[in-house]
Amino acid sequence: MKVKQQIIKLILLLMIIALPLQVYGDSVSSSINKTSIEVGSKAIITVSVPSKNGMLQFDVSYSSNLRVSGADMEGTKVVAMTDGKTQLVVEGIKAGKGTVTISGFGAVDLENRLPFNRTFSINVVEKPKAPKPKPEKPQPRPPQIDDTEREKAQSQQQKTPEELEREELERRMKTPLIKEIKILSNSERLKGEVLNTIEPESEKFEYSAVLPWNIEDVNLDIRTIKDDVKLDYSKDVSFDPDKDTLEVIIKATQDKLKQEFKLTLRKPEESKFVLKDGSRNLRQIVDSYLDKSMEDLGFEKVLIDKNDPSLGFYYLLNNQRFFVGVEGSQGAVYLIDDKFQPIREVFLVSNKDKQVSILVNEVLDIEDERTFLDNEYEEHEIVISQLLTDLDPSIKFNNLVGGWFYDEGKIISHALDKNDVELVYVDREGNVKSAFVSFDVIPEKGIDIYAIIGFGLWIITSVAFIIYAVRTSKKLKTLSYYDI
Repeated sequence: MKVKQQIIKLILLLMIIALPLQVYGDSVSSSINKTSIEVGSKAIITVSVPSKNGMLQFDVSYSSNLRVSGADMEGTKVVAMTDGKTQLVVEGIKAGKGTVTISGFGAVDLENRLPFNRTFSINVVEKPKAPKPKPEKPQPRPPQIDDTEREKAQSQQQKTPEELEREELERRMKTPLIKEIKILSNSERLKGEVLNTIEPESEKFEYSAVLPWNIEDVNLDIRTIKDDVKLDYSKDVSFDPDKDTLEVIIKATQDKLKQEFKLTLRKPEESKFVLKDGSRNLRQIVDSYLDKSMEDLGFEKVLIDKNDPSLGFYYLLNNQRFFVGVEGSQGAVYLIDDKFQPIREVFLVSNKDKQVSILVNEVLDIEDERTFLDNEYEEHEIVISQLLTDLDPSIKFNNLVGGWFYDEGKIISHALDKNDVELVYVDREGNVKSAFVSFDVIPEKGIDIYAIIGFGLWIITSVAFIIYAVRTSKKLKTLSYYDI
């Protein structure tokens, strides 16, 4: 009997010990509201313990076709301390079967932890395509009557003749009566050439044009849209002294329609680049025609400062910088250094193929008395590139270069070869070729002195011999006389 009572007490004790484990083992619960979702749709997984002071901590792993997020997620770990409950949001990324596994522990209090592991299977399906709407059957419409023209006619009938005339003039005012404005040079430079052509646009009555360098007088040649259009303007106009702009008013009339056009002509903006060489102060020539000519010769125009074109520019060829300027009526081309200071004046020559050569005026030493074919080194006239000289007849470029006469219309001079100077043949057609010259041989001064001394000694010796011979002859004659 006692043994039976002891067994009963032992069973009761084991049940009391196991009771908390059963409570805690059932304390972690998890559920999902959907096991099948569409792409872009979401499901909710809820994990909790019954106690508000409970705690959850677990890791989350999931398939690549799913995305899991939660307010308390850090990486793939979730920690929940509020009310012992948390929720995970599962989003479908692409169609297919996927799983979400949560693994960790839960506890009602801090002393008792119960591990748990749960996997949820979720099927992600594509969104069903919306059915195409059925085309609506066209409903028969009653015929519509266009009353626009009738309304216009009625409106026109209600307006006075003055109003109708004013509206007509306003409509015609949009079309310019002038078809074309040609601006021609009336100066010595580019005389008779068309500098610019303007074609007026609808409802625009103000125009402007920048003229080439050194143009003071222009001529306007205007064409109208019809022969009955009358013009009132000054055909020949000139800039006022020290003025860089010139405004011309052109009035055009056709019956009662009157239009007035304002044309503003401007000189090119002057460059601040002034080259100083000794007593010379050369202003830089700013001119689109010069730019084109230098480009044809192979030069590239480079701005000193792209943000401020007024600071000037230079022309680049073979990594060398060149400046073209004028002082008064004298033009010059200079080779300049990287600080835009003058190195030396140069002379541009070009042939019919626009091949350019750059001659330099070498100054020989006083003791350099070399001659070539008995010709001494002296200044010769050369033909500067016409692409440069024909730009403006009022500018005179220096064309005297030192050299030796070689043949009719040909000389031997010096030219730039990158950073060196070489001897070259130059003809009047602008052809320049490297020259290999054998200068005349000049006797050394020492030899001349010895020759003179030798010649003097020879004369002295000859005179002494003659005197000796004469004396000897007289003595012989005297002896003969006495002997007789």
